[in-house]
Amino acid sequence: MHTRFTKSMPFLVLGISFLLVYGVVHSAQGEVESRETSVLAALRQPEVRILQVGEFFCEITAEPNEVWLGLYPTKSGHNLMPTTVRVDAFYDPAIGDDEDVTGATRVSVPGQNAPLFLIKGLDSLKAGMVKTLFSGRLPLERSLEFTLDNESTYTIAAFGGLESNSGSVDYRVELVKGSRSQVICSFDMSNAAVSYLLWAGDIDRDGELDLLVDSICDYSPSGPALFLSSLAEDGDLLQMVAQFEISPVLVLN
Repeated sequence: MHTRFTKSMPFLVLGISFLLVYGVVHSAQGEVESRETSVLAALRQPEVRILQVGEFFCEITAEPNEVWLGLYPTKSGHNLMPTTVRVDAFYDPAIGDDEDVTGATRVSVPGQNAPLFLIKGLDSLKAGMVKTLFSGRLPLERSLEFTLDNESTYTIAAFGGLESNSGSVDYRVELVKGSRSQVICSFDMSNAAVSYLLWAGDIDRDGELDLLVDSICDYSPSGPALFLSSLAEDGDLLQMVAQFEISPVLVLN
């Protein structure tokens, strides 16, 4: 018995080595496949988009009768509700003389009441009443304070720096909570930029402040941008999740 066992030792060692090598290779392949699966899953994530109702100097695409979530002002507060969005191209003489080239887009929803904005592609947002602290159009030229609950006080502060050698003035907007602060937007004032607060509240219902900020700038893409606290990273207070980069012809109320 002893001799037979000794003769089989090389085969046993070879078999164990094969199993170990196979296990390492299989594990490595599993890690690669896992990473590939994660990348593919990320690529399959729908793009987060926001829209506003109105007529715009640009082409906007959306699937026919596509359902979005709209933040509607109601008598009892702001309500996030599913709604069908209609997008139609139309001719506007301000764009050109060729009536065969439309170039402008009309975004509309059913009914008389228009939402503050529409959003699609973010599964974490659910329909229902949304806590709102401000809704309107307020130029960000001074400090504003908002208290979301008894413990969460936020300050939105606008700063205009000293003139640089080029004769421009830096302008930035910061969100401050306690000892934490974050720049929300910043511009060189030679671009004639100004920012407006359109909405403040808690649309993602995580107990932290969310913002809709509109920046108008002469020489760079701008427009309403949605900032959410639930997607903030690396200690930030907010993350911009989508921006509606447009040039409005007429915004319908």
